[in-house]
Amino acid sequence: GGWVVWESVSRRRGEAALAASGEAMKNGRPEQAETLLRNAIIQRQGDQSLRLALAEALTAQRKHSEAFAEMREAMRIGPLAAQMHLDAGTLASQAGLAADAVAQYQAGQALAPQDPRFPLYLGMALIRTGERSQATAALIRAVTLNPELAEAWGTLGELALAEDSLGLAKQHLDEARALQPESCKWRLAAAR
Repeated sequence: GGWVVWESVSRRRGEAALAASGEAMKNGRPEQAETLLRNAIIQRQGDQSLRLALAEALTAQRKHSEAFAEMREAMRIGPLAAQMHLDAGTLASQAGLAADAVAQYQAGQALAPQDPRFPLYLGMALIRTGERSQATAALIRAVTLNPELAEAWGTLGELALAEDSLGLAKQHLDEARALQPESCKWRLAAAR
């Protein structure tokens, strides 16, 4: 009986910490949210929602490495969702952990193979790890899933430029410019 009461009290405290931290985040006080969540996690280490909220509070403070560690802990606790891999990959990328970003985007792609964001971000992360041919393959998959991804077309164009495939580069960059005519990025790349 006593454990059930303690668990109920602990759960309510965790929920209260989530609510208070959410309010702190809305009011632009991620440091306060971090403190509230860290204190709650001391009692509820296996609470995935507290870990996810802490990752968000840390991200708001640009503490990307710490946020990535909390996201990984939340994912270890489970349950997993493809969006968590997308978020974890983005945090890893922001923390300069390109190999970890690649692993997260690959795992997310396995869970949501029809979501074009995974091969798009995977391609970007693979470029940072120097895996240009794998990056090209991922970006081709992204535009196959969604031909409206200007970022993927433009990046394919930049990769083709780097390999002196000028005709292919022009084709890809023209596609990016057609999709995002207001973007200077693709005009500049095409001018090279």
